[in-house]
Amino acid sequence: MPPRSHFQTVLPQFRIGRIFLARRFGVPALHFGYLSRYLSLIAKKKKNINKKKNRKNKKRSCSNAVLLPDVISEILTRVSLDHLHSRCRLVCKDWRRLTYESNFKLFHAQRTPTIWGYLIGMSHKYNRYHTNFVSINQSSSIPSPSLDFLPFNKKLSILSSSSSYGLLCCFGSNYGYPPSSSYYICKPATREWIEIPKPNTSRNSILEIVIVVIRRNPLHYKLICFSVYTFSTHHYLHIFDSNNWKWEKLNIDHPSLLLSQILYKYRGILVHGAVHWLSKNGLRICAWNIDKESWKIIESPKGIHGDEIYDHDMRLLECEGEIGLLRLSWGERWLELWVLEDYYSKDETRRRWNKNFRVSLEPVYPASGYLSCENIVDLYAKDIVLMKIEDEIIWFNCKTGTHTVALKVPAGYRVHQIHPIHSDLVRCNLASKWGLDPWNSTKKMNRIRWF
Repeated sequence: MPPRSHFQTVLPQFRIGRIFLARRFGVPALHFGYLSRYLSLIAKKKKNINKKKNRKNKKRSCSNAVLLPDVISEILTRVSLDHLHSRCRLVCKDWRRLTYESNFKLFHAQRTPTIWGYLIGMSHKYNRYHTNFVSINQSSSIPSPSLDFLPFNKKLSILSSSSSYGLLCCFGSNYGYPPSSSYYICKPATREWIEIPKPNTSRNSILEIVIVVIRRNPLHYKLICFSVYTFSTHHYLHIFDSNNWKWEKLNIDHPSLLLSQILYKYRGILVHGAVHWLSKNGLRICAWNIDKESWKIIESPKGIHGDEIYDHDMRLLECEGEIGLLRLSWGERWLELWVLEDYYSKDETRRRWNKNFRVSLEPVYPASGYLSCENIVDLYAKDIVLMKIEDEIIWFNCKTGTHTVALKVPAGYRVHQIHPIHSDLVRCNLASKWGLDPWNSTKKMNRIRWF
């Protein structure tokens, strides 16, 4: 029990004594009451001061307590995928960097119901379509995702993927009589799908469709469609919003000359609220900001002596939430990774590229074989690259220079698309906003199924 202060000891005695003094000298006890209240206020103030000191001491002790990196990693590997993306990665740079490491992804996939990997689309010469799932750390208790629950699954192609939320935009077609085609949004991990309206352009004129998730709960997403008409250099931009369920054409001034230089054979990279493409000559990066609806130009990294790196093949990728550029040498067969820093800097001189590594590919690719960035599929982690060697899909470790085979392509098939998928097993309720019956649909454009 803490010791009593001087005022706590005196006050009770004073309250008894003031009545005796009032009777002895004939003075009203009210005057002594003022003094008693004054002394009690002083005692309360001292109590409050002591409480504040104790709180400050507690805060100092809490701030001095630092968790060890192993403890932090142990905690984060058990966090749900939603909290990992929306909260944990925003705490600090160290946590953000930790969640992108290959070892972290391995333990997180083992300890939580999470899917990390790639959907590989293969087609046969007799128009047979097949999807396969590869993962470096997939748990055996979780079934591998596929697209066999979608209509037109024999003639189906993936147009875009939102790897952080596990959503795909797919296109299915039937060349019978009468011919038909449909666009779908689906989540393969939960086997949910919904048919969406067709964009106001033909499928052949579409250069790329990018799916952007605005909010997870309730689900809100947008589709950004870039298209160009045949025998025309003017590009068009259509946006589909899941809230109003329709396509809208943006009437803005497009730099047609700039758009004609974009390399559309590689998918756009969604980073910092903008979609990024590499130009055909590799000298610059074109970025379309979704909220501001404006374009931004980023210069590619220079060579060692200040020359433009135009004599190498390059591939734009996402690296730990930033813009990454893989630089591949045609003759010497080495691979470099450059990462952009200070993305939001308005000063071009402060925006710089850092070279993370340079590794030789001679142990993987023979000297006589053809090598280009089309063989580089994706950057799984900063030290692991997904590659294609002839009829094999491999994981290449840039630190050790070793590789493991992820998939052997069957005879007669060719790989025509590979999309990342990073998803949990939580239903996203694609049609809950429209109050649709998941089993008995009445609207053709809003069908949804759960299997």
